[in-house]
Amino acid sequence: MARRVWRRIGSLCALSAVVFTATVFGLPSIAHADPGCTQAYVLFVRGSGSGFDSYQASAFKNSITSALHSRGIGSVEWAELGNLDGDYDPPEKLAATEYPAVRVDKWSAANTINGNYNNSVTIGKNELATHLNDRYAGDGPTGSGSCSKEVLILGGYSQGADVIGRALNSGQLGQAVWDHIGFVALYGDPRFYPGSVGDRIAHANFQPNWWWVRGDDPGYFVNPFSSDLGVLGARNPYAPNVLKGRFGSWCAAFDLVCTGWPFGLSIHAGAYQNTWIPNSAGEIAYVAKLKYNQLNNGGSASSVSTYVTTPPATAEPKPWVSASFPTTDSTRLALSSASNSSGNGA
Repeated sequence: MARRVWRRIGSLCALSAVVFTATVFGLPSIAHADPGCTQAYVLFVRGSGSGFDSYQASAFKNSITSALHSRGIGSVEWAELGNLDGDYDPPEKLAATEYPAVRVDKWSAANTINGNYNNSVTIGKNELATHLNDRYAGDGPTGSGSCSKEVLILGGYSQGADVIGRALNSGQLGQAVWDHIGFVALYGDPRFYPGSVGDRIAHANFQPNWWWVRGDDPGYFVNPFSSDLGVLGARNPYAPNVLKGRFGSWCAAFDLVCTGWPFGLSIHAGAYQNTWIPNSAGEIAYVAKLKYNQLNNGGSASSVSTYVTTPPATAEPKPWVSASFPTTDSTRLALSSASNSSGNGA
């Protein structure tokens, strides 16, 4: 037990270094804000310390837009939480109600529960709920009515994934928002839950018990005899059942943030924009198009019974077959590159 406590403490301390990589990620350019109603609205929630148009945000925007176009959805609009007014303020000039995506300097339990990180996530949760409720049940983005025919795609990386996860469990989202969600995609979630260790070892019960899991995290190697949890512990419930088939959470193997592996900072910093965001785009567009068709073909806006969790672009995670246990980031990245070059995207 003591070993696991110290391992978790080591993970939290190592994660504080994310501030350096977050500063490097992405050259800022103005993000499009709160656009008018469209066919597909893509909204992204950035990670800790990131500015707008980070590498992860740009990868999500470009990959999802291209995939939607290939599915016949030509009108796609984009925005980032925290910049919905389009003024592109630096962090110190954001309004009190705008998601700040605070830098992570200390990942102690007290900080995440009562400190700056928790405050940042709470602000983001509230801004997200207010924005989406207005867009789909209020006056809409231009004050002329809600976006009744629009499909929503939400994406969040790191702290941004936590924001979305908390919003989904908050009770703040009106029914109209749920009715318009085409897909929710999380990447490197610090509250990730990979399923029970028994299910993961046996590769069993995917559909009933861990249907949201994507990526190549084996689910149990960081903490032997128990599931690998996000560095801040698992969200419970992890994902609302109403989103089954239109929700996925991508966790890269040995990513510090979503598995707790103390040496996985560089994996967290690079795996998503380089691999898992582009890889996920096919599934996201496939499912979002189903929702779009439903909203625009006279059907009810509620969940669609024909949603699938194994569309062509990605599939149920494969069993972990490698006997090797990487001890450095470079080893893990080499293994990951070899796997990706083989075309195995799940």
